[in-house]
Amino acid sequence: AVAIEANAVPMKKYMKNHFEFYGIKSHPRKAIISQFKKDCGMISEEGLEEFVHLCWDNPYREIHYACMEIIDKEKKPNPERLELYEWMVLHRSWWDSVDFIAPGLIGRLFHQNPHLIAENTLRYVQSNELWLQRSALIFQLKYKTHTELPLLFNYCEMLAGHQDFFIRKAIGWSLRQAGKFFPKEIVDFV
Repeated sequence: AVAIEANAVPMKKYMKNHFEFYGIKSHPRKAIISQFKKDCGMISEEGLEEFVHLCWDNPYREIHYACMEIIDKEKKPNPERLELYEWMVLHRSWWDSVDFIAPGLIGRLFHQNPHLIAENTLRYVQSNELWLQRSALIFQLKYKTHTELPLLFNYCEMLAGHQDFFIRKAIGWSLRQAGKFFPKEIVDFV
């Protein structure tokens, strides 16, 4: 009902025509999500995976955005949720969803369960999956002074020769963000 075709065309073009768009910008989408939560409440832990798959099956990107924003309300996800987050990273993948999932959903889960970090992020880097590799580089973006610099530096070095723009940009972005809290260490590393 709130779709705006005039917005949809440039939104689709901006995302290189990978997805369909209704043309619903962020502010109206957030109002719709707020009403959805009032009408339906929070998605149950048991129903969350089915909800995500239903949303991800939809060709319209705003549905994916809404899904991510809704499940982002789960502040203490079960560590088993990692499998679903990885699935989301690998399906209907593009920078916009990965840049929400990696530092938001995966980053929060790893921050709450640090024993999961080393094994899983190394697996991401070694996977040859572009979006998992990007996730390994940016999952710490919100960690501030808790950023594990040796891990970040190791992954930057491992992926330094990568030819893809999205990996090179993730290296720069993660170093710039960490540099706000560790300027000397970042300059020394660079």
